[in-house]
Amino acid sequence: MTTTVTRRSRGSIWFLAGSVAVHAGNYAFNVVVAHRLAPAEYSDVALAVSGLLLAGFVTVGLQIATARLVATGDVDPSHAASLARWFSRVGFRAGVVVGVIGIALLPVLNRAFDTGSSAPLLGVMVALPFALATGVGRGWLQGSDRFGRLAVSFQAEMVVRLGLGAGAVLLGHGVAGAVGGLVASVMVAAAISLPPAGSTAALDPVRRRTLVMTVGPSLMLLAGEALINHVDTIVAKAVFDPATAGQFAAIALLGRSVFFVTWPVSMLAFPAVASAAAVGGPVDRITRLAAGIVAAIGVAAVAVGFAAPDLIVGLALGGEYVGLSHLLGPYLAATGLFAVTSTLLSLRLAGGDERAGAVAVGGGVAVTLALGVFHPSPEAVVWLQVGIMAAFLCVVCAWPRLRRGATP
Repeated sequence: MTTTVTRRSRGSIWFLAGSVAVHAGNYAFNVVVAHRLAPAEYSDVALAVSGLLLAGFVTVGLQIATARLVATGDVDPSHAASLARWFSRVGFRAGVVVGVIGIALLPVLNRAFDTGSSAPLLGVMVALPFALATGVGRGWLQGSDRFGRLAVSFQAEMVVRLGLGAGAVLLGHGVAGAVGGLVASVMVAAAISLPPAGSTAALDPVRRRTLVMTVGPSLMLLAGEALINHVDTIVAKAVFDPATAGQFAAIALLGRSVFFVTWPVSMLAFPAVASAAAVGGPVDRITRLAAGIVAAIGVAAVAVGFAAPDLIVGLALGGEYVGLSHLLGPYLAATGLFAVTSTLLSLRLAGGDERAGAVAVGGGVAVTLALGVFHPSPEAVVWLQVGIMAAFLCVVCAWPRLRRGATP
């Protein structure tokens, strides 16, 4: 038993290190690209990045669900790879269908987002099937304790994205080179994560339904997070001129750092809350501690963002992006509020409250509708998000009390 716990603890460290490395690599990629391209060109690359990150949130949901199914023994270990491979094929085929539809609509989408070329959206459509398959494969690796290979898949994705994507930009290949590197990195990650073929005995309808039911709440939570994290840059790309959209995407890149820096706190607390809930342990205390750590990090980031926005944006991305640097502080505030909210929802899901996913989707839909209707300026888009995220946090904090009050 001790050996198993030690292996899982060491595996969790590998998993978190790999995940953090991917986020760091994404930031390094964006910094290099932003320094080498004009804001209008960077807005095209940022559109592709946002599209793949939206898909990335879905893959994390698939990963969590598959890992949970394999790790809890709901599927016989000898059949786990088969089931994961079947679900991986389902994800790949779904991505192909969406990708083909997207490619058919490419002229309309290019006009809607005012892209300088077809490369950004075409790259997203090509990479989508591989991105969805990657999530399932990584879930199988995580659930079956293959953390070394899991870490390799994250690291390889980062290396290819930086080496090919940023390298192509440095060599003068512009937007097409950056997008090509993004697509190649997703394909490599999918190849490394692919589960091996095995017995078909695991592919019965009951186990398939179990997997689908398991993935639902996680996908809802992550879908809500994806909308909240990325819909603003997509709206900005559609409604503002390319240069302004590029500057906005750069501010969003820096502003989202709070969410990705605090994400490991939630990931580390998730199994602790799940274990505590199973034995009637101190779920609320663990949740408050995790949320408090996230809030403290957010407050520090906001203070720095308001104190020296021009310096931060200029050093990180270059002088061409300081035109909207005054929005860095408020953007960090919106992201910090959401980071606390996301932590609370994630840990409530860990504690067995599957309605947390529906609440997250509600928040994502609210942000999408609000920004879709009201977007007169970049300032309005950011401050509207601050207000919505503050209200969302209040709702999530009050929600357990409201539910208890409604219980007869």
